[in-house]
Amino acid sequence: MTRRKWLQWMVSAIFSAAVIGWAVFALDWRQVARALMTARWGWILLAVGLVFVTFVTRVFRWQSLFSPEKQPPMSLFSALMIGQAVNYIVPARAGDVTRAVLLNRLSGASTARTLGTVALEKLWDIAMLVLFTIGLGLAFPLPDWLTAPVRTVTALLTAGVAVLAILLWRRNDFLAVIERIGERFFPAFRRRVQGVAENAMDGFAGVRHPRPIALAAFWSLVTWGSGTLINIAVFRAVNLPSSAIPAVFLLIVLQVGVAVPSLPGRIGVFEGLCVVVLAVFGVPYDVAFSYGLILHLTVFIPPIALAAILSFLSSEQQIASSE
Repeated sequence: MTRRKWLQWMVSAIFSAAVIGWAVFALDWRQVARALMTARWGWILLAVGLVFVTFVTRVFRWQSLFSPEKQPPMSLFSALMIGQAVNYIVPARAGDVTRAVLLNRLSGASTARTLGTVALEKLWDIAMLVLFTIGLGLAFPLPDWLTAPVRTVTALLTAGVAVLAILLWRRNDFLAVIERIGERFFPAFRRRVQGVAENAMDGFAGVRHPRPIALAAFWSLVTWGSGTLINIAVFRAVNLPSSAIPAVFLLIVLQVGVAVPSLPGRIGVFEGLCVVVLAVFGVPYDVAFSYGLILHLTVFIPPIALAAILSFLSSEQQIASSE
């Protein structure tokens, strides 16, 4: 590992250890155990079902971003699930590259084009983050520690949309520049470099026409709505008031919290963010930590388990096809 990677791991470990250390010494673990033991499993199972609903809606959104090309839904689902599991376990968003490579193996889709659709997907999620934050701000006074990073995210969204618009507007000029760079610095791979650039640009086809834009916007809203319902279902599981405002608040903070250094799986940090958010609404630390632990297991364990099964089946299929 490089020095930068070691430094990142050290910061992540220290940050997560600090949260875990606080939990060990600050919480009443009898209250935590009581909250976990009295949790209502029916609501937890509903939350697990909603987790898979969000993956299905993300598949529909991802399909719309390939417009006008169509990809097999099962291939998209397998690539998405396995890629998300890798993101949970490995830092630096390695899962995004993993699902692009996997989709290429499953359906023959260009890896470069797939990465272009993944970039569009991230822009849509940032747009939903900004939209939900604005909507929440109209109903609830937001603290400065949330509005400050959201302003940064909004600036990144604006810059990303501007760069995308320029690339689409000056597509031919951009490809010409890439061709000249390839001829000068990579003459042996000039055609390959040009092909990768063209495929990557084709990955932005999902914002060239109104229909795929409308579909992507719709499925993005449904995905974020399902995420809100997951939080509400776990509220009911631990006997907390099921209100949309804290559910949306928590959804936004957990999405922003992806940038917070942590160990793989966001161990400790996930629960810490839940405690911080629910404290705003007067929830005791012990109950909030229990909520965070249940939510963490709900949104992480089932997708990882299914991803392992899909990965095994994919490997078996490749072995069978090679014999």
